[in-house]
Amino acid sequence: GFDSESAFASADGHHLGLLGLKERVDLVGGTFGIESSPEHGTTITVDVPRHVDGEVEIEPD
Repeated sequence: GFDSESAFASADGHHLGLLGLKERVDLVGGTFGIESSPEHGTTITVDVPRHVDGEVEIEPD
């Protein structure tokens, strides 16, 4: 396992890795979860909605 809070820290302001994944999941209306504990490992869960017509509606900020 690892410290999930530090996984989202971005020292240089660029959004890569887990933070970038979470931002993209949020954009499409999905959910992102992370559970981690020493000696037991890490589980990352991503659920994204499936749109039948293949289009994803994104609301502007």
